[in-house]
Amino acid sequence: KNGHEIGYATREEYLAAKLKLFQDVLPSDSPAVISYDYPEIYNSVSTIHQDIISFGISEHNDIRARNIRESKDKIIFDLQSGNETFSDIEINLLGDFQVMNILCAVALAVISGIKIQEIVRILHKIKPLTGRMELIRKINGGSVYVDFAHTADGLKNALLCFKKNCEGRLVCVFGCGGNRDTTKRSEMGKIASEIADVCIVTDDNPRNEPPENIRKQIISNCNNAIEIGNRREAIQYALSIIKSGDIVAVMGKGHETQQIYGANVLHFSDAEEILAY
Repeated sequence: KNGHEIGYATREEYLAAKLKLFQDVLPSDSPAVISYDYPEIYNSVSTIHQDIISFGISEHNDIRARNIRESKDKIIFDLQSGNETFSDIEINLLGDFQVMNILCAVALAVISGIKIQEIVRILHKIKPLTGRMELIRKINGGSVYVDFAHTADGLKNALLCFKKNCEGRLVCVFGCGGNRDTTKRSEMGKIASEIADVCIVTDDNPRNEPPENIRKQIISNCNNAIEIGNRREAIQYALSIIKSGDIVAVMGKGHETQQIYGANVLHFSDAEEILAY
């Protein structure tokens, strides 16, 4: 993540804030869990902590995933920890990018003293978090999801996952927050237009910015955009055009239940709107 949505001006500021967890919170003589797949972060942490358990996809990690496979409703991979390999682990989550989160959780459990065999035995019980790649309902043979992705990288990863599992059209409903990084808006518009078949640009917490200005910046780089500022109407339109095999992905809010316009904080839930349609 780039940290812009939570108030950091640059990626460097965001990384510096994260490193404080290892510098100021975690005692230097305590083991650290970090991925070798991100050298910039790994190298910084390694100057602070000598005892590191690493996780990821590359061979240099202590705990890593191999042979990752994906179906419509699960991911399957082999887990390697030291000299032990556990084959064909099935997780009931959508998206192979979820593997990194799982590996991090496994590494944290191992460093806490839980045996790897015990961890592997319960991995199949993992369930999706509310608002993260969450299937809300089926309509006309199509599927409607909500997801929390609100950065360029997050949007790209989620949409690529949906696209890979989509038999029909991918319809994306999204916006960008106000009083946050403005440079990501056109970037997110470009990403959505390149991956989704239909892009519906709407409001997502405009805060103290004119919402039409935010939408304009998104649309400047989104060739197939349909602009519907009212989020409720945007969702309703997306659901009205869904056909068999389509996926409608309502992005940006996930589990959140608020829409912020200036000083007004209104109750709004993407999931509730979808279920009420």
